[in-house]
Amino acid sequence: MTDNVLTVLKFAFLALLYLFFLRVLWVVASEVRANRAGVQPGNAPGGAGTAGVAPGLPGDAPQYAAAPVATYQPPPFSGVGKPKKGKRGIVARFVIIEPRERRGQAFPISQEFTIGRSSGCSIQILDDTFISSLHCRVYRDEAGNTLLEDLGSTNGTYLNGDRIRVPKPIHRGDRVQIGGTIVEAQ
Repeated sequence: MTDNVLTVLKFAFLALLYLFFLRVLWVVASEVRANRAGVQPGNAPGGAGTAGVAPGLPGDAPQYAAAPVATYQPPPFSGVGKPKKGKRGIVARFVIIEPRERRGQAFPISQEFTIGRSSGCSIQILDDTFISSLHCRVYRDEAGNTLLEDLGSTNGTYLNGDRIRVPKPIHRGDRVQIGGTIVEAQ
């Protein structure tokens, strides 16, 4: 081959290499923008990737299971025998509002429970990679207030859109986001 052909091939290879890096940067930037906007990366409009939970697709939705715990056993949601709603500001249960496939599923708040992907959690959320193994806990203090505590999760626990770093009190109507799951305190 002549020197001119080799030079053209070098430039073509270099151009392809730059295009590859630009594509990688574009994908990373779109996922960062989607995470800042509160959208799961796979669900971002025009977003790249298949991570996250696709709404409306039952096979890709996170699966919820209650782990056997002596002090807390969430009942399967059947629409009958729901846990009582809290009265006068006392939080008595968590109700899932997102994802749509699990909307309405309720978990009564007794003394303490944990949420995460681990089998030792009171509320085990499977197939959601944005939830840590031991993500957060909900408990009552001596005064009877319901508190939410992040247990060092990677993606954080959000109370009404604000990331919590120390235990915060929960009131009726508050919304808690854990990964792709949003629950409302009632």
